[in-house]
Amino acid sequence: MPALPSNRYVDSKNTQPRNLRSAKKCARLSSIELASGLTNSLTNMLPQSLEEQYRTINTVYIHKQALKHNLKLFRTLLPHHSICPVLKSNAYGHDLVGVAEALTPENPDYFIVDSLYEAYSLRVAKIQTPILVMGYTLPINVPLRHNDFHFSVSDMDGAAALAKTGAPVHLKVETGLHRMGFTVAELRQSIGEMKKMGLNIIGVFSHLSDADNPKNNRYSKTQLDVFRSAVSLIREAGFAPRWIHIAASAGALKTDFPESNLVRLGLALYGINPYQPS
Repeated sequence: MPALPSNRYVDSKNTQPRNLRSAKKCARLSSIELASGLTNSLTNMLPQSLEEQYRTINTVYIHKQALKHNLKLFRTLLPHHSICPVLKSNAYGHDLVGVAEALTPENPDYFIVDSLYEAYSLRVAKIQTPILVMGYTLPINVPLRHNDFHFSVSDMDGAAALAKTGAPVHLKVETGLHRMGFTVAELRQSIGEMKKMGLNIIGVFSHLSDADNPKNNRYSKTQLDVFRSAVSLIREAGFAPRWIHIAASAGALKTDFPESNLVRLGLALYGINPYQPS
């Protein structure tokens, strides 16, 4: 198996690289939501001297000042939105904790991750920024004790589990991506039950499936119309969500949705043009 590249973080004023994570810690981060026994077994298989023995073929240099610049640029372009860094999938391969440490001084309203495992990894690293878990969390994995994570909710099983904890949630609306979430019809049937169970809805969101299409914005406009209907329905049921968001990097600069007040900055945070063919 080819060796994975190591990630080193470089300050613009100091070009001497600094290794942030050992290979052993990276191995732990890669075993997302495995059963604890299996995770422990894999960790125990690693020799204690792995950090000295393991050598990578490639090294990726990541400039912290570039990450900060990209975040500040979108804050300037969208001054009425909260720009929240997306750190899912090990921060797109840039190192989950390393990116979080670099951006914590910028005081984002959220770090957005995919899984409960990633959320706990940030807390273990003493990252105190609020965390939004955007991926699906199995109801059985929802912590029963109080915690400070915010979760996405995309079905009634998850809603019931999270309502018991009182955790703040962002309700996922299916507007055309066909991945997860409540359709408008499903919301009409279930929003009353969510109100009765005391679900703590502080956000409503969806995802544009064709926002990176530089030639045609028609499908995105259709999704925005569906999303607008869903937000109205949720408010009519008595909820007052603070956060309304549908745009990621590609949709942030090309969608007209005045109700939106948060942007999930993923690709663009890492210097990738979302409109450029891969």
